[in-house]
Amino acid sequence: MKKKKVLIVDNSKVYVEFLSETLLKANYDICKAYNGMEALEKALAEHPDYIILDIIMPKIDGGRVCRYLKEDPDFRDIPIIILTGVAAESAAKVKDLGADAYIAKGSMDEIAVNLLNTLKMLERPKEVPVAKGDLIFGIEEVSPRSLVGELLLNKKHYETILQNLGEGVVEIDSDQKIIFVNPAALEIIDRPEREIIGKRITDILDDQKSSDIKEILEEILITRSPVNERITYQYGEKTLQLNFSNIIEESELAGVFIIIQDITEKEKLAKNLKGYAQALEHKIIEIDRTQRELIKSEKLAATSKLVAGVAHEIKNPLNSMSLTAANLEHIANSSNSLSEIKSFYQEHIELLKSDIERIKDLVENFMRFTRPAAIHLRLKDINEIADSALQSIAQQAKQKKVKLIRKYDKGLPKILVEKDELYRCFVNLFLNSLEAMEEGGKLTLETRGSGRGIAIIVSDTGCGIPPEIQDKIFDIFFTTKEGGKGLGLSQVYRTVEALGGEISVHSEIGKGAKFTITLPKRKSREKAKHISS
Repeated sequence: MKKKKVLIVDNSKVYVEFLSETLLKANYDICKAYNGMEALEKALAEHPDYIILDIIMPKIDGGRVCRYLKEDPDFRDIPIIILTGVAAESAAKVKDLGADAYIAKGSMDEIAVNLLNTLKMLERPKEVPVAKGDLIFGIEEVSPRSLVGELLLNKKHYETILQNLGEGVVEIDSDQKIIFVNPAALEIIDRPEREIIGKRITDILDDQKSSDIKEILEEILITRSPVNERITYQYGEKTLQLNFSNIIEESELAGVFIIIQDITEKEKLAKNLKGYAQALEHKIIEIDRTQRELIKSEKLAATSKLVAGVAHEIKNPLNSMSLTAANLEHIANSSNSLSEIKSFYQEHIELLKSDIERIKDLVENFMRFTRPAAIHLRLKDINEIADSALQSIAQQAKQKKVKLIRKYDKGLPKILVEKDELYRCFVNLFLNSLEAMEEGGKLTLETRGSGRGIAIIVSDTGCGIPPEIQDKIFDIFFTTKEGGKGLGLSQVYRTVEALGGEISVHSEIGKGAKFTITLPKRKSREKAKHISS
């Protein structure tokens, strides 16, 4: 009669040798394993008639080995006997492992007797069934083993955490074989657990990148200090990110953790974003080109407008001078009275001088825009400059019955400005406000800190600025006043811009206008733009 073969699995060589000796005397064949991984390999190679299995073992615990075998059609009919040291504390939980029989670890003699009795009962003919899981021996003789129970509880806690992680987790032993894989990893890899346990990771992820994985594992497995490596891996249609980390226990390498993340959607999003970025870059280049062309056309338009404005302003005095010259020529040719000629000449020469002075003044103003002068920045008190400008128009304000109101922030620091240009800037603003208040009113000058700069607010209670022209008031030669040249506010704008500041206007018809200038606080003497002077 052929001998029955028993696979004995326990990490304790003492138990393995004792059980082997006991079963050899009982006329059984023996094969041995000392951890869960080896147990699966021996079961596959030897196909034993019975398996004796410890619960707490290295690499793969007995509970998982039992589950793997019972889920496999080729091994599910092999009776499994759990040999446990925690049956006394957790009999119900141990029974949940799904084995065919359970023996509590007591004295060696008791284990031997209980094992032989268990095998005898399992060998009964099929017509005498034994209820699965009802064979539990030795519980009443075993004293509680709290330490072993605590170890099992800690291991269960550790596995529960890994099982519920959103990332895939694969644990590999020092032989590069998979000893643990959580549900997230199974979903990513899309293979059943039993097909993965005991296999090499390079056999599971087998393509052009497997050599890279092999090199990383070989490097990690010879290192005794903490190591972290990361690669991106194409697994079918999925893009995976693999993070490798070695497990060091008491200065010895216990294995390797691989954290697997499915970054397929993330990579698609990154590619899309890259495409959007490239498209945006092309669009920016196109917009920049269009803007340069627009600026060029605006400059041409501004130049044309400037020339037209100058031509218009010069045309009137030139016409007057031409008429005066014609009159002088006529009187010189037609009159014989020297006194009459002298009187006529004197009158018309005054007209010529007036027209020449007018042209000269226009040319000087024009040159301020076409030939900017370099400015010299100095640390100055804004309140002093603004108040000085306000004093200069005080008499005109009194004549127009305009009340001047000052609201100065006394804590403002000095800032780098061009005093004379800024003074003229303020005067132009104040005069503009006075002209808007023909029947009296209030002109308010306020200064205050504003973020990283200083704000100067000039507000009046005048007639206001119509909305349709508010974006034109800073254009050169733009004016709504009879006899105005349209240079004052354009000069204000250019001065503020050259000082690195900003100016804005808010106005409502019948309620006045408010101009806000914001100048930056410079910590050093920067290179300033040119200001027309």
